[in-house]
Amino acid sequence: MTDKTRFQEQPLATNIMMWDGRLQKAAKRFKLAPYPTRYEMVTDDQMVRLIPYTMLPSRYRHWSFGKRYEEQAKNFGGHIFEAVINSNPSFCYLGVTNLMPMQVLVMGHATYGHVDFFANNHLFRESGADYIVEKLAQHGEFVKNLIEDPTYGVGKVEYILDAAHALDDHIGWLPTNKDRVKEPELRKQLEAELINLTQKRNASISEFERTGLDEQIKELNDQLRRDPIAPTDDVLGYIIKNNPRLTEKERGLLAIVRDEGRYLQPQARTKIMNEGWASFWEKYLLLQPEVGIAGTNWALEMSSYWSMHDRQASDFYFNPYTLGLCIFEHIFETYCTDETEVEVERPTYTTRPATEEDERDEYLIKSLNGEVIEWTGELERVKTMQRDISKMLAVRENFEDKTFIRQFLTEELIEKINMKALKWLTRTIRMVSDLLITRGFNPQLAAPDPLPYSLEELMGIIEKWNELAETGQQMQQMGMPPFPVHPQTLKSLATIIQIVAAFDQDKKKFRKMMVMRTGYHSVPVIKIVDGGPLSLNDNTGTLTLAHHFDPDYGFLLQSECRDTVKFAVRIWGRPVRLITMEQQQDKFGRPIGQPRPYEYVSDEDGEVRERWLA
Repeated sequence: MTDKTRFQEQPLATNIMMWDGRLQKAAKRFKLAPYPTRYEMVTDDQMVRLIPYTMLPSRYRHWSFGKRYEEQAKNFGGHIFEAVINSNPSFCYLGVTNLMPMQVLVMGHATYGHVDFFANNHLFRESGADYIVEKLAQHGEFVKNLIEDPTYGVGKVEYILDAAHALDDHIGWLPTNKDRVKEPELRKQLEAELINLTQKRNASISEFERTGLDEQIKELNDQLRRDPIAPTDDVLGYIIKNNPRLTEKERGLLAIVRDEGRYLQPQARTKIMNEGWASFWEKYLLLQPEVGIAGTNWALEMSSYWSMHDRQASDFYFNPYTLGLCIFEHIFETYCTDETEVEVERPTYTTRPATEEDERDEYLIKSLNGEVIEWTGELERVKTMQRDISKMLAVRENFEDKTFIRQFLTEELIEKINMKALKWLTRTIRMVSDLLITRGFNPQLAAPDPLPYSLEELMGIIEKWNELAETGQQMQQMGMPPFPVHPQTLKSLATIIQIVAAFDQDKKKFRKMMVMRTGYHSVPVIKIVDGGPLSLNDNTGTLTLAHHFDPDYGFLLQSECRDTVKFAVRIWGRPVRLITMEQQQDKFGRPIGQPRPYEYVSDEDGEVRERWLA
């Protein structure tokens, strides 16, 4: 029985595994090493339901997940082809309405792109992929039992989870610094240093030297009175470990949120890399001889999906699929030029003329001249050229979005992207001009031919069209046809010009702004600098949080500062203060002087006070 016959007559699962086996052979040649993957078939509605739960096969209940689902279902207007989770083994969800060519493409994208990335990128080594599925099930059962417990209930559960979710970005930076000195050892080191300084001070005969030593001794004493001695960015972890007022149930709820936050953090920090890597392999892997679709109608059909994220030029800068793919292709063409000839096994096939019935069969594989391809079930040895992709594998392992863009989104690459975007821009302007003329508009509204070269003149054309589009309804009442282009298209044209102009004006600033667009860059750095003396009988254990002010990021929203200290009080049980920077303003909203330290303090009742510190 041929592969083609098996494809038509045997269950879908058999065909999925057949194609996965072919992809796996090609993947091994390039040293891709994903986790073993289990494929699950789901409907569009099931896929939408999974999204708020971050595609996790089981998760604890919380109202925010349901709200996210309602928003997703309300705004959902398309088809989700796949979803995949970071676990070992991994789960890849395939849409039941996908045709087989799409299923094969999705497998290349999800398993040999995303899952390979999960299994090998350094940020994911502490994500717990080996046990996350079991752990999630335990989390769900723990929360369910608390909700059903008449002495606890859903109210108390959500009271704690709401506070934990407000702090779930502040759970420590991955990977963990293995060389960091632990608190007990650091305290011993500082105490020994204090003894040495005190002895030195007592033996000194110089007043000047004693004054300097007194200052050092005071600083050490102040540091030793703090807990933690060294500031920590793991806010939830510190509270779980150091607040004896928490019950074991409360501690368990906080630990669940922290564990899942650390599981999800690497995905947020590698969104561009992850999607770019998957988009690269969904094309490059599928065209390898082991897979056997090159030169067929399937490859032709897939080409439309390989370019699906290039339809708006703004995607070159903002879409993680397009930007990530562009950078990986640049790395491939720049650093992976060495080639060697290798011998591989390729499926063999025979061809026959297509019948009328074949023409209606969307599942058949055909050659580009229309003949039906029938796999023989046999393999043949063929030679092919293979590139050395060691550099790509090293990048996949050792980078995250921020460093990925800093190192590889060079000025030269941005110039190439800009040229590609401007080609789209000029092509679209000509199309709009043709539409205006054919729809009966004044020919003077069309762009001149040839088009001007300057960005200012091109922007003038678009602004003129924008004005016309905005007055379109009034013009229709006077018998004029509606403007033939959607406002979003005009907005995209203007955006491209603004982007290219911004790059031309300040290339370093432009690259810096691209780095700032990465997923976790917008999360402010907040650390616990002091937990205060804390015991069950002490009322002075104020938790002090300090925000590391970054002028590039800007000031924190005052409403978020108030909410942060309010929610932190909930799980700390004592007052909480947050120190940040604010800009003083005059009555007209103009800045006065330099940013100054500012404090938010919330007492146990959630009452927030604010004041300048200097």
